[in-house]
Amino acid sequence: MEQGSKHTWSLNRRHSEFIDPYKLERAELQEWLPYCEVYYLSQGNSSIVMHSTEPYWLKRNEEVVGGVMMSPNRMHTLFLIPPLQNTVSMIRMLIPVLLQWSDSSKSIYVYNIFPQQVDCFVQAGFRPEEYRCRWMQRPTQMLEIEEQNHVDFEMMSPIFIIEQGNCQLRQHREIAHFLYKSYLGSYDVMSTARQAFQEYVDWVLTIASHRNENLRKASSLIYDRHSHALIGVCLITLVEGIPHVSALAVLPTYRQKGIGTLMLKRALGLLEPHYPRLHMYVTQGNCTETLAYNLGFMPGPLEIYRMKLIIDEK
Repeated sequence: MEQGSKHTWSLNRRHSEFIDPYKLERAELQEWLPYCEVYYLSQGNSSIVMHSTEPYWLKRNEEVVGGVMMSPNRMHTLFLIPPLQNTVSMIRMLIPVLLQWSDSSKSIYVYNIFPQQVDCFVQAGFRPEEYRCRWMQRPTQMLEIEEQNHVDFEMMSPIFIIEQGNCQLRQHREIAHFLYKSYLGSYDVMSTARQAFQEYVDWVLTIASHRNENLRKASSLIYDRHSHALIGVCLITLVEGIPHVSALAVLPTYRQKGIGTLMLKRALGLLEPHYPRLHMYVTQGNCTETLAYNLGFMPGPLEIYRMKLIIDEK
């Protein structure tokens, strides 16, 4: 097996990495997604998250035999087209390319691994982390909100502003700081995906770039009327054209007061005229999983959030 080309990764260049007898070739997302829907999502995988990656075709003699999402230090959504079935061999062939592209000072991860793939990635050298997650979804619907139980709270949607030609959330630093404090040290994939405050700032800034008014209105910020402190955040984004709960957090001292339920109910109602369903990605055993289930969200199959490549330095 060849070790892949010596090319470095670049977002602006169409890659063509050769892994004899296969070729890894950059794909157009809209052409790639129908294959993903048939060969990946149809296996019980309800959705994908981009994880700042790009789609690629796996080709053999110019014939498409599979696909994958990859970028430096990360990979996910690997699928093969029958009759090709040797997933372990394909992962092993992709690893040298991933190593070539990646920052050697950082770990390499594969994300959103479903049960049928776990053993394949383990055999190829990856090891699972502790979090197990699942997608949950339900139809959007106007639900009754008992406002008399929330008289001490003030709820609003984030506000778009234009700065230097760029659309931003006016409260982006306040929201980022709140999420950073809320998820720090918590049992949630968000605490693994983002660890530094600036990572939260950068992520919140990307939300406004879509300029989607329906999603902005369905997102919620909740303040304490007396202290004026931000105590709850629900951010709705779009994943594959479907509204997605990207963040749902309540300060620990304000939990068990129905604030999370209030924000989800509000989102479901405001989204109903525009979108048929809402989905979210939850950590098994996290209180958000129970909250969503009690609101009628249908749980999908459990998956491992991410697995780390163990590199033999010998």
